[in-house]
Amino acid sequence: MRAFACVMLLLALTGCATTGSDGAKPPVDVTGSWAGTFTWPYGVSPITLTLRQVGAEVTGDIVTTGTAGEMRQGNGPTRGTVSGDTLSLTFAGGSADLFVKANSMSGFSSSGGRWTLQRQ
Repeated sequence: MRAFACVMLLLALTGCATTGSDGAKPPVDVTGSWAGTFTWPYGVSPITLTLRQVGAEVTGDIVTTGTAGEMRQGNGPTRGTVSGDTLSLTFAGGSADLFVKANSMSGFSSSGGRWTLQRQ
């Protein structure tokens, strides 16, 4: 009986150590340089993000190349938040919600472009 109680206590402690007090996963860390593309009705354009994360808050810069891409997504500062494995950004050209998994992220911008990026 005593061994059973020890096993149950160990399982309970392990569960507490892997989640926050509200049961949510800790947010992913998106700090670093990310490069990839955004695909939209007029083609595929390169995009680069340089991000800094403190807690759930994210700041950084977005760079797109090509005249049409620059007009569509914009260049310059970006701000956002991380919640679990989702990064939500706002920038001059609109916003984007990106799903982050390890060293890749993908999702859609408010203009309808599909973003696909890899950590550099």
